[in-house]
Amino acid sequence: RLGFNYDVMGDRSLQIRGGSGIFTGRPVFVWISNQIGNNGVLTGFDQIDNTNTRPFNPNPAKYIPANPAAGLPKTYEINVTDPNFKFPQTWRSNIAVDKTLFAGFIGSAEFIYSNDVNAIAYENVNERAATARFAGPDTRLKYPGYGLTNTVLNQEALSRGERINYTFNPLTNKGEGLTSAYLLTNTNKGYSYQATASLERPLSKGWFFKAAYTYTEAKNMINAGSNASGTYNNNASIGGGNQVSLAFAQDNLKHRFIAVTSYKKEYKIGSTEIGLFYEARPQGNFSYIFNNDFNGDGNVNDLIFIPNTAADLKFVPRTVGSTAPGSAPTKTYTAAEQIALFDTYMKQDDYLNKNRGKYAERNAVNLPFIFRADASITQEFKLNDNGKNNIIQFRFDMYNVGNLINKDWGVGRFVNSNRILIGSGVDAAGVPQVQYNNFDATNSPRTSTYANGTIFGFDTYRGQFTFRYLFK
Repeated sequence: RLGFNYDVMGDRSLQIRGGSGIFTGRPVFVWISNQIGNNGVLTGFDQIDNTNTRPFNPNPAKYIPANPAAGLPKTYEINVTDPNFKFPQTWRSNIAVDKTLFAGFIGSAEFIYSNDVNAIAYENVNERAATARFAGPDTRLKYPGYGLTNTVLNQEALSRGERINYTFNPLTNKGEGLTSAYLLTNTNKGYSYQATASLERPLSKGWFFKAAYTYTEAKNMINAGSNASGTYNNNASIGGGNQVSLAFAQDNLKHRFIAVTSYKKEYKIGSTEIGLFYEARPQGNFSYIFNNDFNGDGNVNDLIFIPNTAADLKFVPRTVGSTAPGSAPTKTYTAAEQIALFDTYMKQDDYLNKNRGKYAERNAVNLPFIFRADASITQEFKLNDNGKNNIIQFRFDMYNVGNLINKDWGVGRFVNSNRILIGSGVDAAGVPQVQYNNFDATNSPRTSTYANGTIFGFDTYRGQFTFRYLFK
């Protein structure tokens, strides 16, 4: 990295600083250990569908084969690594200005830009390529596994449709052999930038103050998790897991504002300090995806198409609910009723309303802002012990202090459901059919995106008392 710091006036009243460099870090080592554990020999599984039997035996000895060579897993997944795989690398540059202002305040502005040189990416090299496209307004790719379910009659067809290499066992009517082969590789598609402006009053006469605002945009190809299959299968896309596009990162929060202030009063026998921290930011982001495998690629991670009006989609009747004892009565919604419900939902949802006629983007929907404040008070007493001033400290922290004052303050919001549509086959013209999928426990439709959070200790206030004895 090359960096600089330029004192423009020679008195530190105006400084310009910045730099640029390539940063390399180690990968999360579980990404590498996936290849060791999922090698087709050590672990495997039996996929048993459409049966009420429970084959699990609590005796571990039942699963140790008498002949290890003959007892190799019949069904397995493998993880492999690109021979040219490189550790994560980022090219990062920044430029900043610090200026002394009135009354001892310091103003700063900084811009940071990062570009992926070698980021993480996954491919399933045992997945068949798409063979067609849907008709109608949603013309995304359609895969050979489309319309094939995990029934006994369709096991061979499903295995053949989804996998390049597979084995079908006619004695058990199961697709066996290799299921997925996840390749760990690199991509250079991904970037982020953030702009920050801050105002700070360094500690003086017991007072400290700082406020800052940050705007961020971060896009990548994938948010890598702890295992290859989970990362690949949960990466929302339009064209399938091997056809992902650059989209918002999972931790892209756009806006964040913070303010912190404290005052400390010292006197002969000790000191008292009061502090307050305030934060305003979106609580997270999410993607609008179908509730089932919409395109037949074997993954439930398909982003929805947002119509100009709900009537542009081909809705078909849907019966919701269960006939099990104690369940809410079932109810059937006609296509016209679902169109009306989805229109109502889109009108009240800012993201859907602004992006009509487009595909939903991964992680593009930001949850509403949450406004939180934490307060603390610290009391210290000096104890003279053989000429050393040891300290007894009592501290009380109140988290989400606004909620203590008003039960509606500091409460977060969560999304009722991000899987608001279900794919339901195609019509004679190849146009995909859909159903509305946003109902509560009574089978009544939800028409709002968010509900109030109910997490104890986060959406409610809580206190913490600390005692410490400090030796000098």
